[in-house]
Amino acid sequence: MATTHAPDPNTFQSWEDAFKYPIPVVRQMEKQLRIEAQAKKDKLRSLVGGSYRDLLGTAETIISMDEDIRSTENHMANLGMKCNTRRLERASRNRLKLQDLSVDRDAFALASQIAVFRSCPTVVARLLRKGGSLCTAAKILVISRQLHKRLSEGRQDSLDRTWTSIAKLRQNLLLRVDRALQRRFSSERLLLEALSAFALATSSSASEVLRHFHQVRLEAMLALMQDGQDAAKSILRAMQIWIHTIKDTRHLFPKRLAAEFVQIKAFPLLESPDVTALVEIDHETHVPWIGDDIRNFIPYINHDDLTQDTASKMLASWTPSALDQVLRRARALLERVDDPLAIVHLRQSTLELLFSSQSHITGAARTSAVSNLRQAFLDRLLAIQESRCSATGRTTDRIKAQLNHWRDEGKESRPSLWQNLGPTLDASRGVKHFIQQLQRRSHSSNPVTEEVAKDHQTWYKGVIELDQAITELKSTKLDDDIDDDLSSEESEGDEERLASSGKALTTEDPKVLEEALEKHLKEASLQLQAAFKAFVEESLTDKDSGKAAFLLRILRDSMGDRDRIQPVEPDTIVSLHGIIAASVVQEAFEVSKAANLSRDGAVEGETPFTCSPRAFHLLQTLVQRMTVLGPDLWTSAAVNEVRTCLKDALAKESTDIDQSNDAAHVAQRRFDAIYLSQACGSELDDQEGEELSDEIRTKVEKGAKEYWKKASLLFALLSES
Repeated sequence: MATTHAPDPNTFQSWEDAFKYPIPVVRQMEKQLRIEAQAKKDKLRSLVGGSYRDLLGTAETIISMDEDIRSTENHMANLGMKCNTRRLERASRNRLKLQDLSVDRDAFALASQIAVFRSCPTVVARLLRKGGSLCTAAKILVISRQLHKRLSEGRQDSLDRTWTSIAKLRQNLLLRVDRALQRRFSSERLLLEALSAFALATSSSASEVLRHFHQVRLEAMLALMQDGQDAAKSILRAMQIWIHTIKDTRHLFPKRLAAEFVQIKAFPLLESPDVTALVEIDHETHVPWIGDDIRNFIPYINHDDLTQDTASKMLASWTPSALDQVLRRARALLERVDDPLAIVHLRQSTLELLFSSQSHITGAARTSAVSNLRQAFLDRLLAIQESRCSATGRTTDRIKAQLNHWRDEGKESRPSLWQNLGPTLDASRGVKHFIQQLQRRSHSSNPVTEEVAKDHQTWYKGVIELDQAITELKSTKLDDDIDDDLSSEESEGDEERLASSGKALTTEDPKVLEEALEKHLKEASLQLQAAFKAFVEESLTDKDSGKAAFLLRILRDSMGDRDRIQPVEPDTIVSLHGIIAASVVQEAFEVSKAANLSRDGAVEGETPFTCSPRAFHLLQTLVQRMTVLGPDLWTSAAVNEVRTCLKDALAKESTDIDQSNDAAHVAQRRFDAIYLSQACGSELDDQEGEELSDEIRTKVEKGAKEYWKKASLLFALLSES
């Protein structure tokens, strides 16, 4: 039986020995060899990788050794150049001379002090010009002050010009310090350097430095919010400065500032590393000759007067005061913003900024800021609502001015829709222009009605923007930010106040604005109704159809499609329709009467089959007067008023004229009465032609109605709507 145990391939003398075993055994040996090969491959890779890392470390060591050797060679070369025999002998002779000239030591000290003093303006000017260290520049100013005090005792009047330059540079340094403190995103290092420079230049204590820091930040916020600035950018940047001031105060005062002061006092000013490195001072040459009181001078900066509790109290006092001043400026800036959507977006950005700074502003400060900002934006939105909704006076004033200087255009012939179509309706200017011209003709528009419509459309567009602002306010998502704030460590009272402010932001403010808008729109509707009622009463008094037509066109073009505004009551429209209807009917009867046409029509046997010329002329004249006044005015309600007036006028006329008892005349009168009653849209309700036989009466009635059907299209404005 063949074995299934795989032997060790390493014991084989040749490769042929492996094939003396069965196939399963050979496969096991193959698998074993592959595993061993992979293991050795991994081991080799790890050995190569480790050796490569060692090689890199060795290369870095070699490079470092090369740099050290080069540096050592340079130092040795410099030492060799400085330690030559001639230079050493000259230094020895000079030292002996100095020892012998001890009488002139005071003169050398004075010369060195003057040299250093005169170099101070140059150093400070260079540092300020090239953006050098403000703290180093302040140290140089302190050194120059000490030197000036010493030199003034010797009455060195020639140095006054230098001292004047130093005084000007001190002002420039303080301006540069304020500019660095005003920046919203200044680094901690830059702030500490600027604060230290201010303390050195003004001999201020730590509490005075904090007070100046707060004052500079407040001035920066107020400067951003001057008149003429962009409201959105100014308010956001001012709030950023307010937030960063709170953060920087808590972060820097008092510990980090005190540590900076201690570091400054660790060395005498003339021995501090940044001063000794200044080329203009020539430290090795001049400083040894300066007196010990100046050379060893260490400025006194009081940092013990500012404790953690004192800094917190100063910050707690500054925070609401600064916020109050910023809010007053913000309200003034918001008064110049008339776009409600812009205010809503600014409101959201500002509140998001406050909520995102929860780690820096906590407690009552944040709650007060949120509440005050919310009220400022809400007050401005309410003011815009009141201003826009009350702007209907411009529309009514324009209408009143037109009515006061009325020129009756009702008698003028208005071009029909297709009259002179070519030169007026130029399609080459585009489809939009072509449609506008068609609408102007079909609506009988004129510059006055178009201006009024434009004014009212502008007003209503403002109302739509107010609606959009409220919708945008409702869609503002501040709940997540408020929940994040509530999840932070706050006192129970602060949580309640913040939750209340959050509810006001997301629900109460939109509700207040909606209620106020509805109230203002209702007041605007009442104002418009009162104004139009007065206009209609004036038209009724004057019985002027031109004014009535003008008012109807204004109502149609400007206010007909406003679902939230009711400029007039339904009775007002009825009154205006009554004015124009009575006017055209009266004119038609006057013209017809003046024409003195025959009352007899064509007769077939004893029955007339056409209306009389006078009846036809009456309707023709009526339609012509309606067309002259404007086809656009004759809605169904207006046409019904015309029919009513026509019916009343016909009834009155029938009682005023002499009635003939001739059968032909009676039949013709009945034919005309039925014919005109069809034009009036009603059935004949009088007893005209009772003496006629039933057969004739039936023929007359049928003939009149058939004749009206044939001729009604000639009087399209009076046909059934």
